[in-house]
Amino acid sequence: MICLALNKAWHIYNRMLMALSSSLARHLRQAATEWPLASALLHAGDSLTFASLLDDSTTLAHQLAGHPGAIIEAGDSLHLARHTYACSLQDLPFFPVDHAKPFPKVDQALSDVALIIATSGSAGNPRAVLLGNAQLDAAAAASNARLPLHRGDLWLNCLPLYHIGGQSILWRCARAGATVLLHDGFATAPVAADLAAYPVTHISLVPAMLARLLDAGTKPRRRTVTIAVRPGRGRWLAALPELRHERNCRPVRHFQPG
Repeated sequence: MICLALNKAWHIYNRMLMALSSSLARHLRQAATEWPLASALLHAGDSLTFASLLDDSTTLAHQLAGHPGAIIEAGDSLHLARHTYACSLQDLPFFPVDHAKPFPKVDQALSDVALIIATSGSAGNPRAVLLGNAQLDAAAAASNARLPLHRGDLWLNCLPLYHIGGQSILWRCARAGATVLLHDGFATAPVAADLAAYPVTHISLVPAMLARLLDAGTKPRRRTVTIAVRPGRGRWLAALPELRHERNCRPVRHFQPG
């Protein structure tokens, strides 16, 4: 069965979640302490436990120590993921960017900033959005409770890590003690292959991605997969009856972007 999580652009942050917020680094340290040998990150056939991911991130964090201002990096998904963890350990703002596009300058003060994301620029020039640990952690907590996401789950992350959708999955999995199966963006064949090969429990998609997987006749290995679909139009809307009845899907509302 595929559980289709319909993503709504509703605000879910509340004062209680914000007050109890933590950092990505703290979640990684806690996971490495409680479940050191549990799988944390899979990428291109390689696997890192939470303990080894913390060690790798700490080594990179030491190399970044003393850097003035935000860390700005472009690269593949693994490169950006490593810097996401390392910057959090070093308490440095991280700005992951798409090497194929110009990115906006950051003129604002960077106090209490954990992550900087460039907007698409569809409504004008791209602008930098500054996000703090409280915002990111509250979103992850709410998402994990809503879907839900638990220790030992496996989230296939095929969203770009220079977008909030891809970054949010790192937070959710570190918070829950779940595994990230990291892809370098979306391509139908590799994603379909990993859905068939791995016991994936969660995946985030935009409507066009879901439509391509449906057209390819993708059959997940696991009986239940939660699919978080971001808002938008596409053929997948017309396919909802098929997903619900013929493919035994259960729609679940999901409020968090990504």
